[in-house]
Formats: sequence, structure tokens, C-alpha cells
Amino acid sequence: MLQLSPTLCVRVLAAVLLAGSSAFAADLCAKVMDYGRMPLPAASVNAANLRTGESYVAKSDKSGTACFLGLPEGLYSVEASLSGFLHVRYYPVRVVAMAKQRISFWLPLGEITEGGLGDESTLSGTLVQAGSPVEAAEICIAATARTPRKCTVTNDLGEYALQVPAGMYTVEVHTRDGKEHMSKVDVSAPGIYRNRLSVDGEKNEPHN
Repeated sequence: MLQLSPTLCVRVLAAVLLAGSSAFAADLCAKVMDYGRMPLPAASVNAANLRTGESYVAKSDKSGTACFLGLPEGLYSVEASLSGFLHVRYYPVRVVAMAKQRISFWLPLGEITEGGLGDESTLSGTLVQAGSPVEAAEICIAATARTPRKCTVTNDLGEYALQVPAGMYTVEVHTRDGKEHMSKVDVSAPGIYRNRLSVDGEKNEPHN
């Protein structure tokens, strides 16, 4: 009968465990840009697993892209930061096993001080229709006594970002096929806010 040495058994077991763990891993790439959609190299991107608390860090290259290869599947908080810009954080980001995923960050100009983010907040999020992202839709906040009307356009992932002072805002959505939607968003304190918008009757849920 064939007998395996203890050393060979350990090697075989390690190979099996490694193959099993890679089956539950995924690749996640983040594109980091400024508000003019210019890539930001040398930005730090931190992906923290919301279940285990384990963090992974990557730096963006000349194209503004930072990638995590072989990331364990699960829910993550992903934050991008660079000196001279405010930090932006997305959560939860679902990393699916054996998949290649990408997200985009727009970093607004500014510095985080000991007292916080100052008077400015970043209102960002994703626009969906029937569960799919809506590209090239116009996202606006209505003018208030403190803030003029501001608009931006969603990217290919349905993502948008606007920098605003803290306050209550009406968010307007205008899609290329003529759909419109309005919702109220409470940016009650300076910070980074995420808001999921829908143009097909789903509930809009803000997060901060």
C-alpha cells in the first residue's frame, strides 16, 4: 500500500486549502478621479470587510486605478483618500466570489481637519431602474437660500457625486428617456452621504 510522508501530506493539505479559498475570492478595482473626472494617482483605497474587520489597502496608479486581487467575498466598506481631497466611502460594497468588479470614486477638493469636514458634505450615490444602473442621467439639487442649483451626470455605473453644505435638499432626477423623479435628502451634518435613487418606484434610502 502507498504511504505518504508527513511532509508530503502537509503540502497536499495546503494546496487543497489554497484552492478552496481561491474559489471564494474575487477581484475589485476602484477608479479614483477628481470632480473634473481626471484620474488621481497615488490615492489610498482601503477595503474593510464588514464581518471580519480585516482591511486591505491599495494605491491608485497613473490611471487612477487601484485593484485588490483575490479579495475574500463578503460585504465591504471601501474608502478612497488623497491629500488635498475629502475622503469618500462606499458601503456596503458586495464582493461576489469569482467575479471581477469595479467602482468609481470622485474626490472633492478639501482637507479633513480635527474638527471634521467643515461646512461641506459630499452627496453621492447610485441611480437604478429595474435594478440596473442608469447612465448619463442628470442629478440635480434644487436651489435653497444657501446653495444655488447644482447638477451632475451619472457615469456608466449609475454613480454620481455633488458637494453641498449641510442642509435639507430636494434631489431631482432626469433620465435620457424622459423619466423624472424627486426625493428629499437630509444632509444633517457635514460628512460623506450615499443615497440610492430609483426611477421605477423603489424606495430611496440615504446613508451616511
